[in-house]
Amino acid sequence: MAKRSLVWPADTTELINKTQADAMAAGKKSSAAFGKKFAAGMALAGAAVGAAAIGITKSVVDLGREYEDNMLKVQAVTGATAEAMEVASQAAKDLGNDVTLPGVSAAGAADAMLQLAKAGFSVEEAAAAADGAMRLAVSAQMDVGQAAEIAANAVGAFGLNASDATMVADLLAKGSTSAATTVAELGTGMAQASANFAAAGVPIQDMVTSMGLMANAGVKGSDAGTSLKTMLQKLTAPTKQSAKAMNDLGVEVFDAQGNLKPMRDLVDDFSKATA
Repeated sequence: MAKRSLVWPADTTELINKTQADAMAAGKKSSAAFGKKFAAGMALAGAAVGAAAIGITKSVVDLGREYEDNMLKVQAVTGATAEAMEVASQAAKDLGNDVTLPGVSAAGAADAMLQLAKAGFSVEEAAAAADGAMRLAVSAQMDVGQAAEIAANAVGAFGLNASDATMVADLLAKGSTSAATTVAELGTGMAQASANFAAAGVPIQDMVTSMGLMANAGVKGSDAGTSLKTMLQKLTAPTKQSAKAMNDLGVEVFDAQGNLKPMRDLVDDFSKATA
């Protein structure tokens, strides 16, 4: 018997060839489509990076302009010499580069100096006090200019030296963390009562402590300041009725020298007398 050779059916071979051709065509089409999508994606990515770079550049330029504008204003307010401004400008740049002050810039330091200068600080004093103001801003997570304004107002109200600004900033920062209040609320309250406390000879430390105690009692900001001012007025210049009431309680507001007793002592005296 003759051997039969296996012959692949012609129609099947053609089918395979057609299938291969279709697959190659589909592959080319798919590759072309992928190439277009990839190119489009890369173009979008490039555009996004470019936009981000432009945004960063614009931000840097804006900060640079803000810094220069603030330093010009500092010179205008203080009347500082060119030499003094060079020192202040370098101080602002150094503060902007200080790694212990995250999120701040030379423009922010210049703004702090400007607010201090508006409060009557010389350019040298403003440059020295800006560090404390910026640390207060970082601690309280508030605007640098606002922090500097609060510290400067407190220094002025209590007749302190400009060199005390850093101490005041630290005091406010600690006051806000040790009581249920914020630096902004302390600043608002002090704006109401600082003049009265200073006139009565009450130190700023007692003022901040009193604000903290009021805050823990649920009275904050301007309400606390107004309440403390009224209380102090009634203590230092009591009506006949108030004077009699204190006398009945056995509470002496003034010491033997005629000075108002420390706030802590007054609080203790009244607490014991009304217990």
